[in-house]
Amino acid sequence: MGPSGVDIFLRETQSVWTEFYPYVDRRSCHGAELLGLPTAPDQLGSLSRNPSELVSLLAALVRVSLGKAEGELASLVKKAP
Repeated sequence: MGPSGVDIFLRETQSVWTEFYPYVDRRSCHGAELLGLPTAPDQLGSLSRNPSELVSLLAALVRVSLGKAEGELASLVKKAP
């Protein structure tokens, strides 16, 4: 398994194996940076209530970093109060 595989594994399993929490990989960090969010693992972890929420946030940040989340983000912004 290469570095990307390890990143994906740790990013996705930290909600079960909390000893890895908070783990933020390079791709998620890049997505956070694009949105002006903090990039430090502890700071990103503080944006979620639990490890499962962080995993969901990181998955969304990966989509942002890949340029695949524009529609999703636009719909979330429209729903925000």
